[in-house]
Amino acid sequence: MLRTATTALLGAGAVTLVLTGCGADEGADVVDLAALSQRMDEAQAEQGSVHVETTFAGELAERTGMTESAQSGDVIVGEGLEDSAFAMSIGAVGTEMEMILLEGTMYVDMSTLSGGEVDWVAMSADEVAQDPTFAGTMDSMLAMDPAGQAEMMADAVTAFAHGGTEELDGRTVDVYTMTLDPTRLEAAAGAAPAAVDQMDDMTAEFRVTEDGLPLAVDTTVEIDGQELVTATTFSGWGEPVEIEAPPADRVTDYGELMG
Repeated sequence: MLRTATTALLGAGAVTLVLTGCGADEGADVVDLAALSQRMDEAQAEQGSVHVETTFAGELAERTGMTESAQSGDVIVGEGLEDSAFAMSIGAVGTEMEMILLEGTMYVDMSTLSGGEVDWVAMSADEVAQDPTFAGTMDSMLAMDPAGQAEMMADAVTAFAHGGTEELDGRTVDVYTMTLDPTRLEAAAGAAPAAVDQMDDMTAEFRVTEDGLPLAVDTTVEIDGQELVTATTFSGWGEPVEIEAPPADRVTDYGELMG
């Protein structure tokens, strides 16, 4: 499923601040995140596509200008990296970057960052993960696969609870809350120790439909005494999505660019 693509994109590692859980008619009986991950994986695969949007809030977001940032994208859920795809827009500090994953290749719009000298750069998943320029985008890509994230983070859970149900976008959703130990996150293995040490326990709220599809995820982490809240919404499950690669004459290979 899409979690295979997520694992490939993880590459050298990145600390992910967005988590998801799973609901369904089991409600309060749901206690195992790994099982929830599998249920979500099956539900996501059945739908095949989704639109994702992410925004940021909190003291840390305000201090770093992240409150003016927003990310959105359309995702095609495949069996693995080669048949999964997405088209994502990242807006930050007055600039906007487009990213496309298609047939195992990542295309990054570098026209703004390069001052117009380069349009698109084609990169492999390993090249994306290992280039520090794109370290901040790794979390964004991982956030598009709720089931994969849940699977990778299951061992970091220190508390898990079902908070009942509520209405969201005209649908009844189960609300799950979770606390995680950042030092136990699988994704943190490749992160700088100093960065992990600055984090307190992470918390998350998951709002999931009875058939296992996430509609909203809010996560909170305190870093060096300042709070960062990440809000991700999922909509348009199963709607038609078309993703195309940039024109070949506007694409430069990453290896060629790096010389």
